[in-house]
Amino acid sequence: MFRAGELGVVDVSTSAEGRLVARYKGVGKCPFKPEMQVLSGTFEGDVFLGTVFICQQGPSCEPEKAFPFFAVYHEGALAGDVKLDTGCNSPGLEGKRLNVAVATAEDRLLVSHDDSSASSIAGKNANQNKKELEKSAKDASQLGTLKMKENNFTAARTAFERAISYDDGDWRTWSYLSQVELKLGNVAKGLECIQKAMLVAPKAKTKLTDQDLGDLFYNLACAQARNGRKKEGIAALKNAFRVGDVPTLHEAAQQDGDLDALRDEPEFKKLLNDAKTKKDKRGQKP
Repeated sequence: MFRAGELGVVDVSTSAEGRLVARYKGVGKCPFKPEMQVLSGTFEGDVFLGTVFICQQGPSCEPEKAFPFFAVYHEGALAGDVKLDTGCNSPGLEGKRLNVAVATAEDRLLVSHDDSSASSIAGKNANQNKKELEKSAKDASQLGTLKMKENNFTAARTAFERAISYDDGDWRTWSYLSQVELKLGNVAKGLECIQKAMLVAPKAKTKLTDQDLGDLFYNLACAQARNGRKKEGIAALKNAFRVGDVPTLHEAAQQDGDLDALRDEPEFKKLLNDAKTKKDKRGQKP
């Protein structure tokens, strides 16, 4: 456990792909729900690059929002400033600074006390709390898709990040966030998000349809292409055409700017020609 300043005590773990994730445990000044993801990112040497979820106060301020967090690791602790929205402040920060250090015995005692006091209620309401988090995630994701349609990609990203903070197991949200990051020019982040979608998709409650798989592979192809990984992009696109709706994917691939880096590749041209042939055959009457 770590103490993230006034943000509270967090439980830090590392995901399979090496990403650091911190979930809220309690005793903080932001009204976060237990187990909510409040910090995530990766290390490049002694520099931490990621995002932090912060509560805000002030006129026209979003109550909760994810912000970029760049911090330096030194002597077992992280320290960095968070730039909030203009005119906003946060009780979870010390001014603008967030310091993350190993939790003290007192911190652990406070968390243990909170857990003990709430154990009977938590036992009765565990499923209800889970449903509330899932509903909050669904509402935030729906807002994100609405903002995408409005081409307000910055607002869409905030909404999808909020959805993930409630439930990081929804592959659709990760896929949407990947598309938004590509629109914002954050190509490395876009690839990271679609790869996360591919990881969590097999664990979905309902079996993925062929169209779902086709869309996932298509979005992976777009992210690979934008990152200059032509070979991987073409391979992903082949999988998309193999399992997805060929006419729809073919039409999208013909004009999608995310795939421009692949257009001069012979394999890409052949792939589109083959897809066109299949589409034409389907359109022929018996």
